[in-house]
Amino acid sequence: LSWQEVSDPTGAFDIEAPGAGLYQVQIAADNLAWTWSDPIDAAHAQPVVVALSPGGLIKGRVVDRSDKPINGAKIIPLSKAGGNLWFDHDVFTTTTGTAESVDGRFVLADLGVETETVKVTHPDYSPAVYENLKVAAAEAAKEVELVLTLGGIICGRVYDAQGKPQANVLLLFQDAAGYRGGSETGRLASAVTDK
Repeated sequence: LSWQEVSDPTGAFDIEAPGAGLYQVQIAADNLAWTWSDPIDAAHAQPVVVALSPGGLIKGRVVDRSDKPINGAKIIPLSKAGGNLWFDHDVFTTTTGTAESVDGRFVLADLGVETETVKVTHPDYSPAVYENLKVAAAEAAKEVELVLTLGGIICGRVYDAQGKPQANVLLLFQDAAGYRGGSETGRLASAVTDK
């Protein structure tokens, strides 16, 4: 995915396709919902029109299990941070569109979907994913509460096939998505074994 800035006052753009096939363009503009075009057949390219409209929002609080507000949590919307290929459209591949909680409160704006999936991260807590959050206009948005819990610790040893402990081995901890969409996708933590 590569972004190209369009500065034409009429909104016209021209993108060269790398070859024949079906493509889509995604348009992002300030204070408007991010919008995908219909599929475009590069072999029979016709002018593409993408109509932008105001987006909706999700607002709420990020708290711990005792209802204490969490400052500095990152709230990532899947509609902006998901991949754009068939195998990673439902995977958080970037942090694009992230909001950060201040005194626990956050607002995700300019969302172009009816329901959203968000991933919430903070260095002191386990990441959490919340699905089917209702996106609404500002005046109709009801506050949601996203709860983070403390994480656990994994301890162990790495051995080779002969049972000898191994030093300086990189361990990567992934979520259920594993390596889909790239090596950073789904990364929860990493560690290197000691001597």
